[in-house]
Amino acid sequence: MDMDTTAMTGAMEMMDTAGRVMTTGWGAVSGQVTSLGGRLGQGELGAAYMAGYPRTTDAIMATVERHCGQPAAMAAMGHQCADLYGSAEQNAVTNLGAVTPAAPPAGSAAAPADPRLP
Repeated sequence: MDMDTTAMTGAMEMMDTAGRVMTTGWGAVSGQVTSLGGRLGQGELGAAYMAGYPRTTDAIMATVERHCGQPAAMAAMGHQCADLYGSAEQNAVTNLGAVTPAAPPAGSAAAPADPRLP
């Protein structure tokens, strides 16, 4: 098992940035959606529409807000995985000495095929 912790950390930083951009963009939109509640519902048709509007709006707002937090949570887990992998690798080097790569699996392009296999 091998992890490129530099690439992993970079990818997690990009994911975290994407989450922040999404959260910032949603902040502007959610304010507009919330402000509609006070302007809608004037008149008979509007009153009927408004009977379901808050419930639907609340569900949409909660769902989008939950999704806005996902990239940051995933990025935090990715950073934690990269840190744990780095620690484990360092412990292996410290406790086991120099680590050499294992031989490639039988049947791979880098290893001769096992004559017992069809």
